[in-house]
Amino acid sequence: MAQFDYQAIDEQGQEVTGTIEALDTAEAKRKLQSQQLYVFELKVAGTKPEKEEVALKKFNLLQQQDHVLSFTKQLSNLLAAGIQLGEALEIIAQLTAASEFSGVVKEIYNSIKGGQNFAEALEEHPEYFSKAYIGMIKAGEEGGFLDLSCQRLSQDLENNKQLKSFMITSLIYPIVLIIVTILAVIVMITYVLPKFVSIYENYDSSLPYLTELLLQTSQFMTRFGLLIGLGLLLLVALIYFYYQQKRAKEKIDAWLLQIPLLGNLLSLVNVTKIARNLGTMLESGVPLLKALQFSQHVTNNAVLKKALAESSQRVKKGSNLAEALEESKVFSPLMIHMTGIGERTGKLPAMLLQLADNFEESYRGSLEKIMKIFEPVIILVMGIVIGLIVVAMLLPILNINTISL
Repeated sequence: MAQFDYQAIDEQGQEVTGTIEALDTAEAKRKLQSQQLYVFELKVAGTKPEKEEVALKKFNLLQQQDHVLSFTKQLSNLLAAGIQLGEALEIIAQLTAASEFSGVVKEIYNSIKGGQNFAEALEEHPEYFSKAYIGMIKAGEEGGFLDLSCQRLSQDLENNKQLKSFMITSLIYPIVLIIVTILAVIVMITYVLPKFVSIYENYDSSLPYLTELLLQTSQFMTRFGLLIGLGLLLLVALIYFYYQQKRAKEKIDAWLLQIPLLGNLLSLVNVTKIARNLGTMLESGVPLLKALQFSQHVTNNAVLKKALAESSQRVKKGSNLAEALEESKVFSPLMIHMTGIGERTGKLPAMLLQLADNFEESYRGSLEKIMKIFEPVIILVMGIVIGLIVVAMLLPILNINTISL
C-alpha cells in the first residue's frame, strides 16, 4: 500500500487536501470519488509538489497555451473525422514537434492504453490542462460527445487567446511610453544635470528657484538613488507577499473594482471569462454546480471567486442561478437579468455565451477609448516634465545678464 497526497473539490465546492492509502493511483481515485470528491491533483506522498512544478514552468506559459490550443484543435478535427481517441492521440504525438509537450501527449496516450479514461490522463498534467478544461472533457466522455466538447474547448481557448493578445497589444505602447519617460528623467537628473553644476558654481547670485530645486533633486538622487531603487524593490516584494494572503487579496481586489474606469474594465474582462467558460461548460453537458465550481478557477479576482462559490451554495440549496448571482451583489444587473431569461426559456448556455460576446465588445470599446485618451496624456506629461528639466538647466544661462560674475 502506498500513501497519496490529493487535492479535490467537495460537494460544497470547497477545495480540500489530504492523504489517502491505496495500491495505486486508480484505486486512490476510486476511493476519493466514493467520498463525493472531485480529484484534480493526485501524487505519491513525499514527491515534489505539483504547484512548485507549475511555478517553475510559468515562464513558458504563453507557449504552453499555444500547445494546448493546437492540441485541442487537432484532436477536435480528428475526432470529428471519426478517428478513435487512442489513434488520434498517437497521430498528434507524431505531428507535434520534438518538445516537452510532445512527451506530454505520449504520456496521455500511454495512460489511456493503460486503462485510464481521457480526463484522468489529463489530470496528471495540471500545468497544461486547467480544471475547467478537464471538467468539459469529462462531461464529453461521459455523455458520448467528446468531439463536440473538444470543438467548443478549442473555440473557447481561441477566444481567450484573442482576448489576451488584444490586452497585451493595447497596453504595450503606453507602458513603453511610461518606461521611456521615467528613464529619460532619471538619466537627465543623475547624469546630464550634474554636468551643469560646475558652470552654476561660478555664479555669485542665487540660482532660479526651479534650477535650485532641480539641483537638489539631482544631488539627492545621485547620493541615495541606489537606496531608493532597493527600497522600491522591497516595497514591491512586500506588496506581492501581502497580496498572496487570502484576506489581503480580497481587500485589494475589492478596492481595484471600485476604481473609476479601471474597476469597470477589470470587472468586464473577468465577467466575460466567467460567462464564456460557464456557458461553454453548460453547453458541453457539465452540470450547473460543477460548472460554477470550475468557473471559480477562470478568474484571479478573489471577490468574484468568492461570489461564485457563494452562488454555487445558493444554487445547491434550491435557488436559480439568476437569484444566486443577484444575492452576491457583485455581478451587473444586465448579467443577472439575461441569466434569468436564459433559465426561464431553457437557453441558459446560449444566453451566457451571448453575454460574453456582448461584454467583450463592450470592454474592447472601453479600452480603445481609454487608450485614445491615455496615450496623448502620457506624451503631454512626458513633454512637460522633460521640458521643465531643460528650462531649469538653461534658465541661469538665459538670464546671464542679470547674474553677477
